[in-house]
Amino acid sequence: MAWLSEMHDRTHGIADPVERLRTVLDMYLDFALRNPDIYQGALMHVRPTQTPPPEVQSLNGLPLHVVLRDAIRDAQALGAVRRGDADLMAQSLWAALHGTISLPVHMEAWGVAQASSLYRETCDMLLRGLQAEAD
Repeated sequence: MAWLSEMHDRTHGIADPVERLRTVLDMYLDFALRNPDIYQGALMHVRPTQTPPPEVQSLNGLPLHVVLRDAIRDAQALGAVRRGDADLMAQSLWAALHGTISLPVHMEAWGVAQASSLYRETCDMLLRGLQAEAD
């Protein structure tokens, strides 16, 4: 997916790692909202249970994960983000953001807020939750 490489290229020069995280999350949401058919086809596909799972690949080959993880590591090094497993933290950010996009699609009959509204609240909560605790 070319947009993932573009995300890496556009965010690579952002010195503030927390701002880099916010920019990555913003770009992810923007792509999903502007390209719902591509997003849903690529990232909301549910594998039928009778279909064998795919061969597991390293997340190091996925630009989105690498950008998130590296920004978290950089922020940790500056003391801006709490200590912890940067790989797991990156996956958690991605999972939460993905939920803000997929929940309105799957639960639209229940009046769930639109992804853009859920995103703002979720992103703010996630970034606050990553902040390092004051000593």
